[in-house]
Amino acid sequence: MGCVLGTEASRNRRKSAGNQPRRRRSVDGPPGAVDANVAVTVRKEATEQEKTSRTIEVPAIERRKPRPDPCLRNQQGWPSWLMAVAGEAIQGWTPRRANTFEKLAKIGQGTYSNVYKARDLITGKIVALKKVRFDNLEPESVKFMAREILVLRKLDHPNVVKLEGLVTSRMSCSLYLVFEYMEHDLAGLAAYSGVKFTEPQVKCYMKQLLSGLEHCHSNGVLHRDIKVELSPYGTAPELLLGATSYGVGVDIWSAGCILAELLAGKPIMPGRTEVEQLHKIFKLCGSPSEEYWKKYKLPNATLFKPQQPYKRCVAETFKDFPPSSLPLIESLLSIDPDERGTATTALNGEFFTTEPYACEPSSLPKYPPSKEMDVKLRDEEARRQRGLSGKANAVDGVRRVKVRERVGRAIRPRSQCRDTSKLRWPLSFGAPDASSVIGFQLRSSGSVKSMEQQLGIIKEEENQ
Repeated sequence: MGCVLGTEASRNRRKSAGNQPRRRRSVDGPPGAVDANVAVTVRKEATEQEKTSRTIEVPAIERRKPRPDPCLRNQQGWPSWLMAVAGEAIQGWTPRRANTFEKLAKIGQGTYSNVYKARDLITGKIVALKKVRFDNLEPESVKFMAREILVLRKLDHPNVVKLEGLVTSRMSCSLYLVFEYMEHDLAGLAAYSGVKFTEPQVKCYMKQLLSGLEHCHSNGVLHRDIKVELSPYGTAPELLLGATSYGVGVDIWSAGCILAELLAGKPIMPGRTEVEQLHKIFKLCGSPSEEYWKKYKLPNATLFKPQQPYKRCVAETFKDFPPSSLPLIESLLSIDPDERGTATTALNGEFFTTEPYACEPSSLPKYPPSKEMDVKLRDEEARRQRGLSGKANAVDGVRRVKVRERVGRAIRPRSQCRDTSKLRWPLSFGAPDASSVIGFQLRSSGSVKSMEQQLGIIKEEENQ
């Protein structure tokens, strides 16, 4: 029965369907299909919008510009990094190649450079090569190097070492400065055994030094590192006190130290530390006045200002110097830089205008080549030999003590042994130059409140 009813229902549906006009089927498919496609399309668009709305906006990654090749060169052969900041400094020059020079020996070393004695293979001339250490990709470092080249090219004087050229390397991108070679420097000569300068020779050396300084200062250039010996004995007091603004006085002070050292044949204020150096300066040249402290407002004034006043004693200390040199030394070693004068006033002073006059440079005695580097190497070798000798003596001493102890125990009764508890040992020891540190010893502990407390000046000196 169910089947009959089903058949009838089907027939009735067919009949009702047949009474209605037929719809044409679209070429695109049945109506339902078209609606579905539209729905799908809309749904896809909505989905894309949802994705877009949910997506966090990330800024586009900025690509770094490729770093310039530090060894890239122009047609003349100059590195691009040097041309960019030092075009004016190297204008008119052509770079030399490193393989056109032969290094012969290392003659100097500093914080930012090494200096070599070398032979120019093209001309056969002996020159000094200064290899400069700096980062050629750091703008400030390159600007500093460019300024040095520009300054050196601007200076042209017989008593200023001349910059003759620049050497570049295709492989290492390094830079060498080519200078005329000097057989000696004052540090090497002053430390050379048996050298004692006469007054005309001292005047000759000082005249050359002051003439070179006069040229530098007239061109707005300070040296700031003039010295004879291997320690910074010639550093001006304002620099030790932390001055950041200074003038030609720092070089004039150094010239005064060199003049006194050449006449004395030894350093006049050999401080081992900045504190000790200032103490020696104040003991010789006197304590700065209150006007000095107020005038300059130096950063380290509170730390290094002496609690007890020192009287100036330059003339008394150097009473054996030539009389004409004392007024000049008094002026050059003034505590106040404004009272030191200039290189020009020094050259026009009594020291150079009275007999005996300065000798000619060509008449100076000939010494074996000697430089600051040679002095350092000799000192290092001497310290090494002393160390080896000390170790050998210590070993021998220990052996001898052990032998004596064994012999003593064997042949002497205990009652005859020496009572070492009553021996009195020195409580302080002087430095190699004992005269330079008499009256105080350095202390390694305690709070730092003044220069005297840092030096540990003993009571005996205060009573002198």
